[in-house]
Amino acid sequence: MAVPFGLSTTMYITLTTGQSVSVLWGWVLVSLISCCIAASLAEICAVYPTAGGVYYWSAMLSTP
Repeated sequence: MAVPFGLSTTMYITLTTGQSVSVLWGWVLVSLISCCIAASLAEICAVYPTAGGVYYWSAMLSTP
Protein backbone atom coordinates (compact mmCIF):
# COMPACT_ATOMS: atom_id res chain seq x y z
CA MET A 1 0.00 0.00 0.00
CA ALA A 2 2.87 2.40 0.74
CA VAL A 3 5.19 1.31 -2.07
CA PRO A 4 5.24 4.66 -3.94
CA PHE A 5 5.99 6.56 -0.73
CA GLY A 6 8.73 4.16 0.27
CA LEU A 7 10.32 4.28 -3.17
CA SER A 8 10.17 8.05 -3.41
CA THR A 9 11.91 8.60 -0.07
CA THR A 10 14.58 6.02 -0.84
CA MET A 11 15.19 7.46 -4.29
CA TYR A 12 15.33 11.01 -2.93
CA ILE A 13 18.02 10.19 -0.38
CA THR A 14 20.24 8.25 -2.77
CA LEU A 15 19.86 10.54 -5.76
CA THR A 16 20.64 13.69 -3.78
CA THR A 17 23.89 12.17 -2.52
CA GLY A 18 24.96 11.29 -6.07
CA GLN A 19 24.80 7.53 -5.86
CA SER A 20 22.39 6.84 -8.69
CA VAL A 21 24.60 4.11 -10.18
CA SER A 22 24.39 2.02 -7.01
CA VAL A 23 20.62 2.47 -6.96
CA LEU A 24 20.38 1.28 -10.56
CA TRP A 25 22.50 -1.83 -10.06
CA GLY A 26 20.85 -2.58 -6.74
CA TRP A 27 17.44 -2.36 -8.38
CA VAL A 28 18.55 -4.71 -11.18
CA LEU A 29 20.07 -7.21 -8.74
CA VAL A 30 17.05 -7.30 -6.45
CA SER A 31 14.72 -7.64 -9.45
CA LEU A 32 16.65 -10.65 -10.75
CA ILE A 33 16.66 -12.30 -7.33
CA SER A 34 12.92 -11.67 -6.94
CA CYS A 35 12.26 -13.27 -10.34
CA CYS A 36 14.28 -16.34 -9.33
CA ILE A 37 12.28 -16.68 -6.11
CA ALA A 38 9.00 -16.26 -7.99
CA ALA A 39 10.03 -18.92 -10.52
CA SER A 40 10.95 -21.41 -7.81
CA LEU A 41 7.68 -20.82 -5.94
CA ALA A 42 5.77 -21.24 -9.21
CA GLU A 43 7.49 -24.56 -9.80
CA ILE A 44 6.63 -25.75 -6.28
CA CYS A 45 3.04 -24.65 -6.84
CA ALA A 46 2.88 -26.64 -10.08
CA VAL A 47 4.22 -29.78 -8.43
CA TYR A 48 2.09 -29.55 -5.26
CA PRO A 49 -1.16 -27.74 -6.16
CA THR A 50 -3.19 -27.24 -3.00
CA ALA A 51 -5.23 -24.63 -1.20
CA GLY A 52 -2.87 -24.76 1.80
CA GLY A 53 -0.07 -23.03 -0.05
CA VAL A 54 3.08 -22.37 1.96
CA TYR A 55 1.96 -24.45 4.95
CA TYR A 56 1.46 -27.56 2.83
CA TRP A 57 4.68 -27.02 0.90
CA SER A 58 6.63 -26.68 4.14
CA ALA A 59 5.20 -29.94 5.44
CA MET A 60 5.90 -31.78 2.18
CA LEU A 61 9.40 -30.45 1.51
CA SER A 62 10.92 -30.35 4.99
CA THR A 63 12.51 -33.37 6.55
CA PRO A 64 10.87 -34.72 9.70
